[in-house]
Order: sequence, then structure tokens, then C-alpha cells
Amino acid sequence: MHDTVTGVSCHTGSGRHFDSASIVKAIILATLLHWHQEAGTPLSSWEEHEAALMITQSDNDAATALWDEVGTSRLRRFLDLAKMDQTQLGSGGYWGLTQVTAHDEMLLLELLTSPNPVLSAASRSYQLGLMSG
Repeated sequence: MHDTVTGVSCHTGSGRHFDSASIVKAIILATLLHWHQEAGTPLSSWEEHEAALMITQSDNDAATALWDEVGTSRLRRFLDLAKMDQTQLGSGGYWGLTQVTAHDEMLLLELLTSPNPVLSAASRSYQLGLMSG
């Protein structure tokens, strides 16, 4: 837990790994957005459609399609930039077996809610918009 107003943080077991299941979908989308930021290109209509399905309906087929689209090297690069070094990507295309920790989940939430060099304001707004829907 981290209170952004007071700056107080509390944690227990924050380094314990667990299967991410659908939590990794937020990582997939953030990676996709970061990739397009670096390339200076907008998401394609197909990517927008798949991202919306993946986030708003927890669509596993869309998650698989976007996982395959960004690839593990881009996912690893995003995790490195995000300093999410406790996250272990699922192998063999099994994104739901990605191992995450509460610590890395908090890092992702901070990236999505605060200005940073990894995700632009537009990317953060897009992802948070889908996540709030």
C-alpha cells in the first residue's frame, strides 16, 4: 500500500511471487503503448480493438494476440525500464503464468498514475481510461 498524499508506504510479503493471471494484461498493454511511443506511431485500429477487449472484458484471446504482437523481448524491455525486476514472464506463450509480486504491481500502478519517462501522459490516460471502463 502506498498513500500518494502522505507518502506513507506499508508492505508485507511484497516480494512473494504468484501467478499473475489477468494482472499481466495491464503489463501487455503498457508494453504495447511504450513500443508505439518509441516508434512514434499510433496504435492500429486492430490493436485498439484487441486492447479494449483485453482490458474491459478480460478477453484472453485478445491478450494472447497482443502478447504475441509485442513479443517477449519488448515485454522484457518494458519491465527493465519500469524497474519491475521481480516479474518473470510466462514461458511458451503462457502469459497467464507470468509471475508477479506486489512490489512490481505497485511499480506499475505508479507508472500509470504519475509522470515518468517510461509512459507518456497520453499512454497513461489511454490505459487508465480502459481500466476504469
